[in-house]
Amino acid sequence: RDEWENLIANGLSELGLKIDEATEPFEGACTATHPLLIENVVKFQAKAAYEILPPSGPVKTRIYGQLTEEKEKRANRVKEFMNWQTQEQMVEYVDEKERLLFYYALIGTGITKTYFDGGLNRPVCEFVPMDQFVVSYSAPDIRRAEAYTHIIPRSEEEFKRDVKSGIYADIGLGAATQITPSQIQERTDQLLGLSPPPSRLGYSLYERHLYADLEIEKGLEGMALPYIVTVDSASQKVLSVRRGWREGDRKYQRLEWFTRYVFVPGLSFYGLGLLHLIGSLAKAATMSTRALIDSGMFSNLQGGFKLRGMKIVGDNQPIAPGEWKDVEATVNDISKAIAPLPFKEPSQTLFALLQFVVAAGQKFADTTEQVISDSTNYGPVGTTLALLEASAKFFSGVHKRLHASMKDRKST
Repeated sequence: RDEWENLIANGLSELGLKIDEATEPFEGACTATHPLLIENVVKFQAKAAYEILPPSGPVKTRIYGQLTEEKEKRANRVKEFMNWQTQEQMVEYVDEKERLLFYYALIGTGITKTYFDGGLNRPVCEFVPMDQFVVSYSAPDIRRAEAYTHIIPRSEEEFKRDVKSGIYADIGLGAATQITPSQIQERTDQLLGLSPPPSRLGYSLYERHLYADLEIEKGLEGMALPYIVTVDSASQKVLSVRRGWREGDRKYQRLEWFTRYVFVPGLSFYGLGLLHLIGSLAKAATMSTRALIDSGMFSNLQGGFKLRGMKIVGDNQPIAPGEWKDVEATVNDISKAIAPLPFKEPSQTLFALLQFVVAAGQKFADTTEQVISDSTNYGPVGTTLALLEASAKFFSGVHKRLHASMKDRKST
């Protein structure tokens, strides 16, 4: 999936997180990035966080069948306990969910991993970047995937602690090596101005969730059962083999540790995000903005040609407002010694095109604010409310998919 990762890596540049100094096509050329893409990503992150992470907690309960006082009390106990877990015990929960929402809105697919950490003695929910999660080619979703792999980078000290605690077998992997980041991680580091230290050594582990006949379960030889096999990528040595079903389950149903979130369902396992939906419009808006700013710069600070024999006393710095400079010229008419290039003011047509592109991107990503800004033109309050309800359907669909993913049963 090199091309897919390359698309994401290049698209990250449209967020405008880095301020560059340009030397091409000329020194000081505009490098501003239009905030169309990142503005809509941040807006969605804020709205979705309010939707799935309310102050009272993200967990709600539903009672099936006949409503009784006993069921109601039990449902309240479950809700209160799980809200305490996500808000107090799982200290990383909110931060990891908000990281997920930003990433998920941008590239269209997000993954979280929920498991019980024996060292912390509590459940853990962590965000898994898509460049660290590889799924089989034909998989429509995680549940029906033949196999999937979580790529886990571990420093040398972290790996030693894992071995000591019994998570992985001590089989003597040898010295740690330099961890090679993916092209998505490299581009992210470039945009944020970060770089891994040369001494960043460790191991890249492949935690593979698959069906296999390992012939280690008595009486089940010849059956492909769900297992979790962890392999060191460099040496190809197996570090652990774990049962992938709940103990005592005679149906051997695979436990799902990962949850997939999809912004807009696409044509494969990978969803479509705002990078795919309005990324080209954001790039066009950036190009138009730079052209307008560069045009204004040329218009304000014009250049051109002057005769070789003409000298400006002092230096050749641009003339400041209210400043006069002496000129030594061999001709009587200074206009014959200087020929300015015909620079034009910023084009109104290009400005109108920029407005059209931005409006198209905003309309696709979020029409709610446009309805509010134009509410005085719609007449009665009922009409405005109906338009707001209609414009919110896009986000309602995305929020519905968020709730459906969070409702999935996990191994914990």
